[in-house]
Parts: sequence; C-alpha cells; structure tokens
Amino acid sequence: MLRERIEAKWIACFARVFELCGVKPGESAAILSETQSREVNVQLAELALAQLGARAFHVVVPSPKLSAPAPIRSTGASDAIGQLAPVVGAPGSDGFGNLMSSTIERSNVDITEELVSLIAAQRNFQANAKALDTASQISETIFNIRS
Repeated sequence: MLRERIEAKWIACFARVFELCGVKPGESAAILSETQSREVNVQLAELALAQLGARAFHVVVPSPKLSAPAPIRSTGASDAIGQLAPVVGAPGSDGFGNLMSSTIERSNVDITEELVSLIAAQRNFQANAKALDTASQISETIFNIRS
C-alpha cells in the first residue's frame, strides 16, 4: 500500500506555485477539496501557505455517492458541486476569491492503483489465452486420436 509522507521539497514546490499565483503574506487562501481527496495534498497546501505567511482555510465538499459501479476519474469535474446554481461575480470582489493564473490542477488518479490493476488485467488475459491454447491442443489431440 502506498504510504504518503510530507517532505520539505514538496512544500517548497507548493509554495513556489502559490508565489507564482501572487499569494502574499497576510492574504487568505481557500483550499477546496472533496471528502475523497488525498489528505496529503491538502496538508502540503496548508503548510506551503503557512510558510508564505498566508492564512489558509479548508473547505471540504462531500463526495457524492457513485451513480455507476466504476467511477469516472481524472476529469476534474464533481457531482458534489455540479448541482449548485451558478454564481456570477468578479474575482477579488465582495465574497469572491482571487483569480490565480499558472496554477496546476492535481490529479485524482492513484497511479500505483492503476498500474496494479493493469498488471492484474494483463495476467488475467495471459491466463485466459493459455486456457484457450490448452483447450485447442486437447481438441486437436482428441481429433488426431480418432483419425
């Protein structure tokens, strides 16, 4: 199982991204995540903002129940906020956050889990191919015995 740990190099990377986005000491910055989000990314963002002297606050949106047996991942979209009515306003104005350019959207795909699934699928395919090959050889042998 994947064990995640917080390292100074990752805090520095997050801090650099926030610097490039124009986050200044004393400013407030919201970290929006779903309940199924990887906690280590939220912690890295909080630590990086603290390092810059910004005030971080965390908003957690409940992850919706799955509507299909297998979730569709890596889209960046969420049913949790998809049902809300649109709100229009200018960035930085009354109640709205600042617009931050050059930010990076994090992926919600666990690459380790996907690679393990891929290897398992490959092994299953090889096992099925071997079973078909064996069945074909048995049929051929029986046919040759009868001839």
